[in-house]
Amino acid sequence: LPEDTFLAFLGGHTWTYADPVQKKQERLGSTHSSQYLETTFSYGTYGFAVPRQSLDTLLNTIEEDLVHGFIDEDGVRQTEFLSPEKSWYRKAHEVGKKMYAIHPLAVWHEGGFSNTWKMDRDSITGEDEEEEENDNEGGIRGVADT
Repeated sequence: LPEDTFLAFLGGHTWTYADPVQKKQERLGSTHSSQYLETTFSYGTYGFAVPRQSLDTLLNTIEEDLVHGFIDEDGVRQTEFLSPEKSWYRKAHEVGKKMYAIHPLAVWHEGGFSNTWKMDRDSITGEDEEEEENDNEGGIRGVADT
């Protein structure tokens, strides 16, 4: 992991990269067996690598969200629902660390019925070549958005 990592995502649905060029690099592949691409936003992630020095801070952030709710982008504390990734990005920024997604994905997601989406969803393997647009954010499932 890069030394400035707060958390690295090993699998997920949608990313926004810090560097717009990384979107194209991900689609074209890499000469490296794996690489870490800095992200500025994501949702639908699963599978995480957490450096030991970030673990206590991450656990405290999760506990605070569970007990008090999370603080949204407008600074309002939300108690009716959680948005872990938003809290994690906020905390990474506060402690001067960065969030990354590994490419290619190391943790895949089996297709089937999703209780979250209330519909059947395709598998996400990180090997997808098509660019399926996401209806909510204009992101790309299993790939990335700039």
